[in-house]
Amino acid sequence: MLSFNVFIATGAVRLAITAFIVPFAFVYGDGLLMVGDWQTIQISCVTTVIGVIMLSFGIEGYFRGHLAALARWCFVGAGLLFIFPSWLAIGGAEVLAIAAWMMTPHLRGGLKPAI
Repeated sequence: MLSFNVFIATGAVRLAITAFIVPFAFVYGDGLLMVGDWQTIQISCVTTVIGVIMLSFGIEGYFRGHLAALARWCFVGAGLLFIFPSWLAIGGAEVLAIAAWMMTPHLRGGLKPAI
């Protein structure tokens, strides 16, 4: 009975981790609070949405097929960096996202995932 409850708890945390991270995006980016010019607001909103999606890919370990461990870590890092409103962080996030994409064969159009 204890092991079943542990699996439920870890599954719940995996599903809700993005909800725990998103409030920090409001602290780091004024654009999400609709403060600033429209370019800043637009860039903040788009990069935060991309960051949440990539963070979800990394935490769940699935994007059009199962992801390898290193690709998962790259997606988690890219997701966290996309949430921060810095051009240097966004550049690093793009590098990590491309690396995760290139190291996963079924995303490159190569091998089909074995499910």
